[in-house]
Amino acid sequence: MLKANPEKIRALVTEIFVRKDVPAEDAAVIADALLDANLTGRASHGVLRVVAYVDRLEAGGGKAHPDIRVIRESDTTAVIDGDNGLGMVAAKKACMLAREKAEKSGISCVVVKNTNHYGAAAYWTEMMSQEDMITFSCCNVAPLVAPPGGKDVALGTNPLCVYVPSASHGPMCLDIATSTVAQGKLFDYQLRHHELGVGWAVDVNGIPTTDPDKARFLTPFGAHKGYGIACMIEVMSALLAGGGFGKELNDMYEDIDKPNNLSFCFIAVKIDRFRPVDEFKRDVDRFIDYLHSIPAAEGQRIFFPGEIEIINREKAKADGLLLPEDLVEQLTGIATRLGVENVEEYFRM
Repeated sequence: MLKANPEKIRALVTEIFVRKDVPAEDAAVIADALLDANLTGRASHGVLRVVAYVDRLEAGGGKAHPDIRVIRESDTTAVIDGDNGLGMVAAKKACMLAREKAEKSGISCVVVKNTNHYGAAAYWTEMMSQEDMITFSCCNVAPLVAPPGGKDVALGTNPLCVYVPSASHGPMCLDIATSTVAQGKLFDYQLRHHELGVGWAVDVNGIPTTDPDKARFLTPFGAHKGYGIACMIEVMSALLAGGGFGKELNDMYEDIDKPNNLSFCFIAVKIDRFRPVDEFKRDVDRFIDYLHSIPAAEGQRIFFPGEIEIINREKAKADGLLLPEDLVEQLTGIATRLGVENVEEYFRM
């Protein structure tokens, strides 16, 4: 592992996308979202995704200059066509529109179709909330998970995230995949040369494996429970937006010359339409205090959803960001090929 300065990594990732003809403002959004995933410990959705994003741009599977537009709209809702651009660009437009509508109407729902991977959902729910809203996001993903009893994959890892501000503890934030682990965790473990957890994945023959290099498909968490939630996420994102679902989606890594064809959903709820924000946030604090008061088993600690990520972010900002050496080599190779000068300087504290 290499310890790096987060701001330098942000600058490097931004420069990489600018050199792939992505507008500077959009490149900065992508870099910030990816870096935030690393800072919070969600390395599976962090800068290791740069390689895939660049590959898709170069192969024609994603657009550097998409015509992202609202195609249907009401006071509280909107449908956005992402025009096969990088997902984070469409995601920012959608979550800010959702926030704007919720400011006026109290609650909103904005969906996006025809786009690409948007990184960690938590980044967008935090952006929407700005500490005075409860926010939700979900998206569909190309099939990686077999339904219970199935002989083939049917649905993606289909993540969801809920963000709730508090008065003093930091936000409660549940950001989970509906598979046992996210696909990006397999990639992260490959880079770290770590063995997978038991039950996380199966190989091409459907045999359970803990070898990250042999893992091909993922398992749904809680069997029928994860499968059922994944189905409903397809409804809330793809079917509501009129986007593709299931095997109509193209694999992010294998079908890099084809549109990913993903869909997103963003929901924002204005807290003060229900009760004063300060009162609500104080009650969230009381709820968190209650969770912390539960006796923990020996050697254990009770965390509220999102607390570990808060701790990770503070530590990474203070001590530096740890990146696998294999990932540093990948980023160095891409940056050098794109003509970025003095690449090694970006990896120095």
